[in-house]
Amino acid sequence: MDIDEGGYLMWAATRTRITGYSHVQESLPCQDYAESQVISGCMLCAVADGASTAPLGEVGASIAVESVKNYFKNTSVAEIESKALEQVSKEIKQDFFRFLNRKMEILPYPTRHIDYATTIAFITLWEEQDYFLCGVIGDCMIGLFPTEGGPAVLSGMDATDRSPHTSFITDPNIPFLIFEGNLSKYRGFVLSTDGCAKGGILSFDGHFDMEVAQILFDYLPKTQNPEIWLSQFIEQNISIFTSDDLSMCVIYPEFEHRTIPVIEPKHTSTQKLPNHEPKNKTREKYPSLSLTFKMPKYTFFQRIVSKQATKPKSVLPGVAKDLITIVLKTAVSKIRSHRSR
Repeated sequence: MDIDEGGYLMWAATRTRITGYSHVQESLPCQDYAESQVISGCMLCAVADGASTAPLGEVGASIAVESVKNYFKNTSVAEIESKALEQVSKEIKQDFFRFLNRKMEILPYPTRHIDYATTIAFITLWEEQDYFLCGVIGDCMIGLFPTEGGPAVLSGMDATDRSPHTSFITDPNIPFLIFEGNLSKYRGFVLSTDGCAKGGILSFDGHFDMEVAQILFDYLPKTQNPEIWLSQFIEQNISIFTSDDLSMCVIYPEFEHRTIPVIEPKHTSTQKLPNHEPKNKTREKYPSLSLTFKMPKYTFFQRIVSKQATKPKSVLPGVAKDLITIVLKTAVSKIRSHRSR
């Protein structure tokens, strides 16, 4: 994690991004972007996923993250808590379009906003104020893990709609889905692009795989090289099930001596994200988010074995066998024809 303008926090963040197999095969750049940084007394983490259909999606992803970082660098927690969350969403998007228009002006060729289409998820932590704010546009995801009760997932992806359509920050009419809370009531957070969901950490019914979460929160505080460990973990256990780019940022308590309660998987139930009580009592509360979670059919590692066992076999051996058969039959036919003369 990068440090800017000083400040040592009790929370640590580890980020990584991996270029998808399909992009490697087609010599395309990674269109994901991930960032974690301490700025102006707060910790900011963000992931963005440039649209594959956008010619400058990877540029849009980096601009989106940089604009969010700039907003929180120049906005205090007191200012944020004094505003309606809808206003915070509006101001973050204004910063994005200001950054984007500046980029478009210096390019030697004309481009459109849609050419930079990207989804994004961010979270900002103020430990001294015991406060965090997170937001998402599109199918990026934020896993929130409270110290009591089951986890929740904040995402612009409709759990009941499996269509490939999503929202992008470049759409001026799409606001951020924002949630705020007391930092002391949570044991960690996981931000990821939709490539990780395709890889199995999150099903489309909104369930975050609890074994994945437990592994991340158990091992990252103890490893000497958390970024390398996280990259290897994703490559070995998640990226093998998707050809898409993958980005993840994990936020967790930095000191091992801090009490980290074990999360037990919950049976089917409805979990509600509790409302944070803002210091400014005049601000209207943001509506609670109601999410439903289900137990997975298999544990994390059982699911991996199951997927590997049911993975379609390559068609190449069968094709090669057919070609050899055709060649042999042709050769035999020519030999017989030659002998009959």
